[in-house]
Amino acid sequence: MKSGTVSKARMLLSCLCLAMLAGCTQAKDKNATSFLPGPIIGVQNPTNPPSGTNVGTSPVVIPQPPTVTPSPVATAQPPSGIPSPVSAPTIPPLVPTPNATPSIVPIPAVITPPAFVKSFSTNPVPPGTPTTLTFTISNTAAGAVNLTGLTFTDTLPNALVIASIIFNNCGGTLSASAGGNTISLVNGTLAAGSTCIVTVTVVASAVGIYTNPVVTLFSNQAPPATSAPVPVSVTSVITPPTFVKSFSTSPVPPGTPTILTFTISNTAAGAVNLTGLIFTDVLPTGLVIVNP
Repeated sequence: MKSGTVSKARMLLSCLCLAMLAGCTQAKDKNATSFLPGPIIGVQNPTNPPSGTNVGTSPVVIPQPPTVTPSPVATAQPPSGIPSPVSAPTIPPLVPTPNATPSIVPIPAVITPPAFVKSFSTNPVPPGTPTTLTFTISNTAAGAVNLTGLTFTDTLPNALVIASIIFNNCGGTLSASAGGNTISLVNGTLAAGSTCIVTVTVVASAVGIYTNPVVTLFSNQAPPATSAPVPVSVTSVITPPTFVKSFSTSPVPPGTPTILTFTISNTAAGAVNLTGLIFTDVLPTGLVIVNP
């Protein structure tokens, strides 16, 4: 073997040893680039080898491993036949939806019931003397409405009977039979702001105090209305009125007028309403009426 060839072989072995030594040192230091074969190391022959022969300067190239692109990590799949898990749906928080058109509940109007009153025209009254029983219905309060279906029934106490029907402007049908003791109105009407009356004459043959009971008035629109109980006194002891007459001027010259006054007073205890008042006065001779 020629000495030149031997020199080249030694040089190549030296380069390989150096490369391996560098790789081992990097592996010891846990360098990420310590895996063999290492990087490309350019080796150049010395200009003056020991043999004195000038060797060429071509570098020795150590091949690199091919670049490997890592594969994407595969998602683990469940065994065949088992469905893949599904993520739970996201449920948004419940938000109350306002009512775009809120319903309006009307407040019912308050309808005022009518006033219902009854009274006797003569009280006390002598036995056998008629007295008028009046029912007054007033629909004049605030909140009053037109009323229909007015109905009431009044049952008179014992010993008080109906004499006759006098008047009814409440509409409907009024029933009150002479000699009976029941007064009833059905299907009456009354406009708002108006008042109507029903009048019936009644009579008692025996002395005593008789109380006409509470009576309830009904209608189609308003709440029921009630009348208070009303007593009537039938008595044979009735105080007569006082009756007085007087002249305004006395004495008086001849031919001069004077006033003659008649005063009737019905104010004593036991007084009753009086009807049919009558008197006659005949003037003495010499007195004549000038202006009645």
